[in-house]
Amino acid sequence: MDLIEGLKKRREEKSKTHGRYAFLKHKEEIEEALDNGYNAIDIWEHLHNKGEMPIKYNQFTVYIRKLIGSRES
Repeated sequence: MDLIEGLKKRREEKSKTHGRYAFLKHKEEIEEALDNGYNAIDIWEHLHNKGEMPIKYNQFTVYIRKLIGSRES
């Protein structure tokens, strides 16, 4: 039982930051795509379908607001 509990705890700890790391890995590309007129849902769908964005769309938009900022002039 200790093995299962340890693995579960490790998975939970990893998942808390895994999405943020994935976003940061693609931050410059995401920012460039936004600057070129692509919308957030299309960017997220592309990365998510490739298996490179393990977070839900809502969290993706939170990271855009917090880590990239508003795209409106």
